[in-house]
Amino acid sequence: MPRKNGVECLEAIKLIERLKMLPVVIFSTSFEAAIIDLLYKKGVQYYIRKPDNFKELKKIIHHALTLLQQKKDLQPSRENFVLTVD
Repeated sequence: MPRKNGVECLEAIKLIERLKMLPVVIFSTSFEAAIIDLLYKKGVQYYIRKPDNFKELKKIIHHALTLLQQKKDLQPSRENFVLTVD
């Protein structure tokens, strides 16, 4: 993002009362463990590393939306936080 990184954007969202409970899914090209851990601690619902192609992107977005619908506002365990394409 040109003006804010993902962490700054997340913090801005969480400051707005009506958006605090909004589930947030982060898409990133990064796979840095420290950033992923930070985002998990800050309440991100899922972390997705951007796949290489559009077909995989559609598949992983569908998977994330299905999980969000099933689990509502529950954050998954840390082991299930990072979503990947099978």
